[in-house]
Order: sequence, then structure tokens, then C-alpha cells
Amino acid sequence: MRLPKEIISNSVHTTERLRELDPRLKVRTVELGIDFDQIARAGASGPTTDILSAGRLLRNKNIDHLVRAIDILRTGRPAIRAVIVGEGPERLPLEWLVSDLGLRDNVQFLDFMPNHDDLFSLMKSSKVFVLPSEREGFGLVVLEANACGLPVVTVRHPENAAQRLILEGENGFVTSLDPAGLAEAILRCLGPPKGLDPLGVVRERFAGNDWSAVARRFACVLEGRNLEQPEWEALAPAPAEHPHA
Repeated sequence: MRLPKEIISNSVHTTERLRELDPRLKVRTVELGIDFDQIARAGASGPTTDILSAGRLLRNKNIDHLVRAIDILRTGRPAIRAVIVGEGPERLPLEWLVSDLGLRDNVQFLDFMPNHDDLFSLMKSSKVFVLPSEREGFGLVVLEANACGLPVVTVRHPENAAQRLILEGENGFVTSLDPAGLAEAILRCLGPPKGLDPLGVVRERFAGNDWSAVARRFACVLEGRNLEQPEWEALAPAPAEHPHA
């Protein structure tokens, strides 16, 4: 991290962590983008799914906690259905866990989808997106799920930047990293919506973050210009006023 003349970080969270490691580092933040038009064009797919999760199946993603949360929820909702999209070294152990808990009728595994629009379609046919990962540099999938109208449940962890994208009770919930905490937060999303407006929140906060704007921000850094100059301010996302942002 000391080799570059300047570092471009994709989140305020990552920028802060880098500066804590070495205050001398020159770091500027260019947050990731979202294509609202592409997401809006995607239609809902197939049967409705209660819970959706997607990502590389690694140990730090904590999908085993999600599986155990589904086991808890099944007590009151025996027909609860979850889809887990992804591949990786934890796939087989997770499939064994689902089998051991007797959840094969409740949990379905899907491979990665080459066409990202297919994931958006799956999101639009789901009710809540769960990201129990303890390590995320930004959490783009949170914005994408919100843009598909899905509230997001993620976890409270020092290395999880995705928690800073959540306005508690507005576009999702941040909970403890354990099956019981996940189950409780998921249940709040599955119940009658009270104040949840995922699409409204992400539109308001990231309206100026399409990929063209992100590319122009990168150009500013590469050309040595100031990201805070007046002509750039119109493209910056609106600051969040909520303490969990």
C-alpha cells in the first residue's frame, strides 16, 4: 500500500482503514457506481423467493450463519424458501449443512450467473437480500438489491463497509453476526413493511453515481484535479444524515 504515489479507494470505510494503517498515505475515495436504467429494464423471474444471497462462497462470507438462521425461521414459517447464488470452496460444506439440518426443501443453490441481468431478475422476485459477510470493501450488491426494491440485511463488523450503506429501518437492517440476529432482522423484512423504501433510499443517495460519473471521478484523480472542485460537486452523492450511513 506504500508503493503507489496515490491510492484510489472505493469507499469511505476503506479510505479510513488505510489512513489508520498509515496516516502518510495519500488516499482519495471514488465510490462504485450503479446503473439504474439497466436494473429497471430487468423483469422479475420465476417463482417468488423469500431470501436471496449471492457472492463468492468463502468462509468470511458466513453463509453458514444464514443457513442456520433459515433453520430458526422455519419453525414459524415451514415453507420459507431461500436461494443462494455462488461458487467457491464453501459450497460443498454448505450443501452438507443444508442436508444435515433437513433444509433441502427450503434452500436452493445456484451457480454464478454469467448475465448480470439474470441476478437482477432473481432479486426482483425475492423479498429480502442477506449479506452476512464480515469483510466487504464497498458492498455494491447492497445498492443493486436496493435498486431492485429489496431491503438488505447485513452484519455489524469492523471490516464490513456494506453496513455503512444501510439506513436502519429504511433500506434494511444491520445486525449481529450470528444466526439468531440474522433471523430476527430477516423476519422484520418479511413482515408487513414499516418504513422500508429501499429503492427510494438508494435513488436519493446515489443518483449521481452512474458509471459514467465514476469514470469521470477516476479521470480527475489520474489528471491530478481536485474531486471537490465546484464543477464536480453536482455529481457527488447526497450525504447521508443517518448515523448508520
